[in-house]
Amino acid sequence: MESMEDFKEELENSYNSIETGDIVKGIIISVNDQEAIVDTGKYEQAVLPAREVSYDPNITLRDLEEGKEYDFLVLEGQDERGRSLLSKKQADDMVAWKELEEAFNSGSTLTVKIQEAVKGGVTTFINGVRGFIPASQLSLSFVKDLSEFAGKEVDARIITFQPDKKKLVLSSRIIQEENKAKETEDLLNSIAPGSVFSGKVETIRPFGAFVRLDNGLSGLVHISQISHRHLKDPSEVLKEGDTVNVKVTGIKDQKISLSIKALQDAEDYVPEDQKGPKEFKDKGDISTSLGDLLKDFKLV
Repeated sequence: MESMEDFKEELENSYNSIETGDIVKGIIISVNDQEAIVDTGKYEQAVLPAREVSYDPNITLRDLEEGKEYDFLVLEGQDERGRSLLSKKQADDMVAWKELEEAFNSGSTLTVKIQEAVKGGVTTFINGVRGFIPASQLSLSFVKDLSEFAGKEVDARIITFQPDKKKLVLSSRIIQEENKAKETEDLLNSIAPGSVFSGKVETIRPFGAFVRLDNGLSGLVHISQISHRHLKDPSEVLKEGDTVNVKVTGIKDQKISLSIKALQDAEDYVPEDQKGPKEFKDKGDISTSLGDLLKDFKLV
């Protein structure tokens, strides 16, 4: 139970006026469309105008709960009834920028909801603070219609933090790149040299062919690993879109080396320079004996 001294101290504090610039805690007493009445624990009541609720246009006075305590910044001046003016959005803004600074320094991932598409990107609000995600930082692929992201949640990271200019820029692409790199690493770790895959020829270059495997990864079949015969260009035996079976011969620096030749039977191939002379066949028998050559000659 409170002592008499505690009661006197609370009573004295309640008579003290709140000062401009103070951050105070207050309980919402009542709410309408124009203002909210706030009990700050002082002798006087204070008022929260509708314009001071939040920088987020989606949040209004009606989103505040009666009986719930919030932080407020005491503004300069009073209303026509002499009540102190409060701002929830400015108090939230000060707290939010501090939390955003911690998130920026730690590189934390934030889940944000896209507000709307604007020129060059989209906007979002984080605890009432407006953030901007450039179109180039929204997705791994080109986004033709930015409005498709409105209302969607994305994971993002702060890449520009300038509270003095109220500038907050985020990137969702960074998170997506990291996730893709992690997926690629996991897939690479699951592949053992000697594994055999089916794949499709994506690109042909003078030095070899790139093949996309059925697990989504791509690897290179060097020209020397395409066939047992000597090739001047991979296009002699391959074309883009061909389905081929390949063997993994190595993985280094996240690059996969593949071989088509390793799955072919070398015995079926005999180099041109190792083939014997072509056999000549005629309908009649051919004899090369000396008697046969001289049989039609008469000696005198």
